[in-house]
Amino acid sequence: MTAWVMLSAWFLSSTSAPHFSDASMNLVTKQGVLLSADTAVLTLFAALNAVGYSEELQRSPPPLRKPLFDPIRQVLRRDLSNLNKAPTIIRLRTVFETHSESIASYVESVLMLRHRKSQSVLSAKLKVLEEFNEEVALNLLLAPLWPEFRKKMSLLKGALEHDFEELAGLLGIEELRASPSLIVVLNPLDGHGLVHIATVKQMTYIILGPDIKVARQEVLRAIIRPTIQTMVNKAYTKAVSLRHNWNKLYTENKSVHGWRSGGEYLAETLSNALIHRTMNASGKKHLDEVFIEAQEDMGMWWARIALRAVDTPRRRSFAQVLPQILSTLTL
Repeated sequence: MTAWVMLSAWFLSSTSAPHFSDASMNLVTKQGVLLSADTAVLTLFAALNAVGYSEELQRSPPPLRKPLFDPIRQVLRRDLSNLNKAPTIIRLRTVFETHSESIASYVESVLMLRHRKSQSVLSAKLKVLEEFNEEVALNLLLAPLWPEFRKKMSLLKGALEHDFEELAGLLGIEELRASPSLIVVLNPLDGHGLVHIATVKQMTYIILGPDIKVARQEVLRAIIRPTIQTMVNKAYTKAVSLRHNWNKLYTENKSVHGWRSGGEYLAETLSNALIHRTMNASGKKHLDEVFIEAQEDMGMWWARIALRAVDTPRRRSFAQVLPQILSTLTL
């Protein structure tokens, strides 16, 4: 039995497990990050591609600017295009066209199919995915693509293990662990750099396109952002210069109005700086400048000072010295 036959069988039979009942379908990093080739999500995106979903951030050079799909997605789209008159594809097109919901909502709905006592209206409509899976023989279409998919997952696993060690070092802690409620799904059937977050039954699913760098950033953000917010909440009163600047920023610059407070804005900026330094541990100045410019383009005006805080030499943990660092930072 091929891996994808097993995946298909699981999708049709599973009713309650938050991820594959067969553990061999998952990879787990040393720090507890669960990487899942979730067949419910993959089936949904196969169906979306079958009816014309074409979101993609990577494009060919001008003037054509054609979408540059991941090779796995490209092959599957080609194969499914030969089946576009299949009855279930026609029914799915109607579902997608008549239910204007976000991709995250669709992901949540297909995941809720495992919890038959608490389904949404959209979940009920998406039961046709089971028939789609069978009618187009999705397991057979995906079987030859599985080795490449597995290779991508292994690459992400290795990169995340290294990232977690680097980030733990930056924070001055012995080990950084992932939450057991987090499930990461690498999805080559979506566009590069696209991210969808869904919450089902107290489990958080991060659905990531095939761009490994973006995938690493998003997993690190999911792990570190709440922790940094807690640190900032305790230390922000010491940040006299930043608090004064926040009042000015909020008055003069609409780009910061998405944050409810200066403390929230600082936590976001510090998190971004920590992730950047984790992935650019060598501290190459030109890469730092590229990062700072990109952050400022997004309205993160404290990026430079956040990097300075992250790079401040210290003998204690980042949490312990943050109040002192913030008290001495000036813009």
